[in-house]
Amino acid sequence: WQVTTDGATALPYVTEGSEALPAGAATAIALDKDGALWVGIASTLVKVDPETGQFDTYLPFGSAESAPKAVRITSIGVDDGATVWVASENNGVVAYDFENGKQTAAENYGSRASSGLESEVVRDLSIGDEGSVWFATPVGAFRFYSLTWAAIDDLSLSLIHISEPTRPY
Repeated sequence: WQVTTDGATALPYVTEGSEALPAGAATAIALDKDGALWVGIASTLVKVDPETGQFDTYLPFGSAESAPKAVRITSIGVDDGATVWVASENNGVVAYDFENGKQTAAENYGSRASSGLESEVVRDLSIGDEGSVWFATPVGAFRFYSLTWAAIDDLSLSLIHISEPTRPY
């Protein structure tokens, strides 16, 4: 089932002979501007076309053999530029770039990747109206904007508007 503000819609079932969705609980979910549904299931990112029920899967943290143990997607956000941001509980963040529905790049950010994100544990993320991406980690809040990382030491940022969170609480 797909639930939106317009009501609930039954998605087509996966038929015999089709690829099956990865096993496990859905841990994060986001809609993009075209209406595609992005779901985090364990360490797998799944893109579902709500019109057809067809889906594509991506392993944002490497192949099943090379991914760290117990990777769990914690949050997903999609910015206006069609970058899909995928946060995890122990492997930082992966930013996927797409063009015309095809993946064109994937960049890993986190302390092991020597980026400005100083933690591999990312509990949540939010996309700002101006294009910044905000991250909640155990060591503080971080912002990625115009290819620059910033640790947020002073949370009295009342002049900055943050859009709706990527998931309801």
